[in-house]
Amino acid sequence: MQSLSTDEAILPARGGNWYDNQNYQMLHYHSWTKDHGWTNGCWNWLSTTIGATNQALSILNLTIPAGTAKQTNLAELKMVRALSYYMMMDLYGNVPIDTTYGDFSPHPNLPRADVFKFIEKEVKEALPYLSRASGITTYGRANKYTAFALLAKMYVNAEYYTGTQRNNDCIAACDSVINSGLYSLEPRSSYLQMFYPNNGPQMKEFIFAIPYDPAATSAYGLNGFMYHARYDVPRSATKKFGLPLRQVHLKVLYRSFMPISMTRMISEINNGLPDYCS
Repeated sequence: MQSLSTDEAILPARGGNWYDNQNYQMLHYHSWTKDHGWTNGCWNWLSTTIGATNQALSILNLTIPAGTAKQTNLAELKMVRALSYYMMMDLYGNVPIDTTYGDFSPHPNLPRADVFKFIEKEVKEALPYLSRASGITTYGRANKYTAFALLAKMYVNAEYYTGTQRNNDCIAACDSVINSGLYSLEPRSSYLQMFYPNNGPQMKEFIFAIPYDPAATSAYGLNGFMYHARYDVPRSATKKFGLPLRQVHLKVLYRSFMPISMTRMISEINNGLPDYCS
């Protein structure tokens, strides 16, 4: 919903394929309603992620021995929750905040500006405990630059979210990522490799990625399959990349959740399975 509803990406129908009851057209033309499948689907996905994170935080806070490792682990989990709340705030505006595992009481919606403050506070409190490293050791885990990137995404639209512009804060957050020297935009020669099945921490444009395991066969929200990341890989190369010979090998909406260009995502359109929210 955050990509296909903007000028960033478009997913046109190919005859009867990819029409999907106007789902993609509605996003492009901003004509969706509360009955649009992704409106509820994104909410369920994000709220499930938040609930699972609350559970993990509750359990690990009691079971991990005190020390630096514990502080880092909990900070990384809070970043996952903050990212989920950022997407909720961006997509839905006023949303409830729930940070306590086992609390099933209804929570009132908070104004978007208050949700913004909550997320900002969570990220800033996590920052001191996040790793500065980037590469194999932190691949798939939030580091300091994940936090700065998320703050930048929030600050660039802060005036819309809260009524107060935060452009200078956005610049400072971006500078923190750029000046680290750890990330750079992939050149044209290697750009498409970011979307290949064998991508990974060697890609310098990835700040926070979601690794996909080709050995996994099921996961919540994936129609019973774990998608294999690929882009521009011909069907004749399925053996080379160890891809299954079924439709499931054809697509992943994104591999990198937050590349350095922030929203530079590509949706592959090649007779694959329906997309879900990004």
